Amino acid sequence: METKKRKELIADASKLKPLFNIGKSGLSRVFIEEIDKALGAREIIKIEVNRNSFLEAKNVAEELSTATGSEIVLVIGRKIILYRENQERDE
Repeated sequence: METKKRKELIADASKLKPLFNIGKSGLSRVFIEEIDKALGAREIIKIEVNRNSFLEAKNVAEELSTATGSEIVLVIGRKIILYRENQERDE
């Protein structure tokens, strides 16, 4: 991903609230499917890894990126921003 595009996505995501929270139950197949659907509808989403989770945000981001075919825009603290361009969307 180009630096310019990444900066634009970070700016867009700064206005978003986390759409998903990952707690102590971690990642399940159903949870990943819901994230995949959200990426299809929104292209960019923010996810938060709660303090009660034993998972590291960077590891979660990598796993979700691989499972959903998305790109990691940013992992900062416990927040993850994922992006996947919607090919069907007319802009």
